[in-house]
Amino acid sequence: MLIINPNADLDDLINEPRETLDVEVKEWLDLTDNDHRSMVAKEIIALANHGGGFLVIGFEERADGTFEPSAGRPTNLDAWSQDSIQSIVFKYADPGVQCRVHHRANAASRERYPIIAIPGGRRVPIRAKAGSPDGKKLSAHRVYIRRPGPASEEPKTAEEWDRFFERCLQNRQAELLEAMRSIMTGVIPDAAPAIPTRFDELKAFETKAIARWETLVAPVPRGNYCHRRRDARGPIDCTVRARCQVQEKRFRKAGRDNPHRKI
Repeated sequence: MLIINPNADLDDLINEPRETLDVEVKEWLDLTDNDHRSMVAKEIIALANHGGGFLVIGFEERADGTFEPSAGRPTNLDAWSQDSIQSIVFKYADPGVQCRVHHRANAASRERYPIIAIPGGRRVPIRAKAGSPDGKKLSAHRVYIRRPGPASEEPKTAEEWDRFFERCLQNRQAELLEAMRSIMTGVIPDAAPAIPTRFDELKAFETKAIARWETLVAPVPRGNYCHRRRDARGPIDCTVRARCQVQEKRFRKAGRDNPHRKI
């Protein structure tokens, strides 16, 4: 199992990119394209099942096997954020994994490139719960591993399946032994951090949006706008509504219907 060390020298992966069973290198991808998103998901699933590794973005392979910066570099790396990668994991991987995204600069060009660190140590196989639009780059309900090449593919031999399940069992055994050791020494093991669900992300977005709205409307004098706030404080009266009601009465008296009756 590869241990992801947050203090590891990730700069080497940018200055001298290379592919191994633990490292996959990809050219620049468009994360607004679902085919490209599924390609990222496939590599994350395979590296997680392998025991952990790194996905380096922004390089293409030369004929001699070395790598050079690829074409299609975006103007910024906003698309390659932590939230963006986790949304890909949430959509395509089951169970999910908590990846970390690093932006590191090349020593020569000083241009920054994304590195996605994928943890290992999974007790159960990670499968694809959704496929790519073309059905070829990623297939739903399939398991992917790292194979010699290196390549991210489905296990093809009985030996590969055996090594894969043995790795999962070893991870489960190591976790059980660690828990037993902690109990015997009187230390209660910490629970693994929960992976945020889509509902959690939406709730966090809602909280931030409401806080932002309250900040924006705070300087506005009350009574000059309709603020339909549903909370424990109840609705706020506003003069606009009162004026509209007066105008509606005038329309009725004149025998005409008000086209803006519902406000």
